[in-house]
Amino acid sequence: MIQYTSSVVENTTGAVPRTLCHRSAVFEAATIDFMEDGILSRREWWVAGKKHREDGPAVIFYRDGRPNNEEWWRDGKMHRDHGPADTFYNEDGSVRHEVWVRNGRDYTPSGHDRLTWIAASRQKPPE
Repeated sequence: MIQYTSSVVENTTGAVPRTLCHRSAVFEAATIDFMEDGILSRREWWVAGKKHREDGPAVIFYRDGRPNNEEWWRDGKMHRDHGPADTFYNEDGSVRHEVWVRNGRDYTPSGHDRLTWIAASRQKPPE
């Protein structure tokens, strides 16, 4: 069942995840998903039918209420000018993996070949 109340659309089917969509003049939809137990699982920002956000990641996935993955999007393409566009986090909040993307295309911050950069940036396993 979907309920419509003012500018909020709520999926109340009991299925996992539960979704809230807020519509406004600026954003076509800001989607917020919750697990059955009420814990936040995902937030998305959309403009004109495309994932888009100027001031932060357009998609944030959560694990146990904490950010697990952040994706920066502009005009429907993964994009970030000054930093990684796709970041994955460990449970302690430290960065596990980063992907640098501009206009939907992978690149490296140093301009090196992507595979060489990934191999060079790997950390040694703890002793």
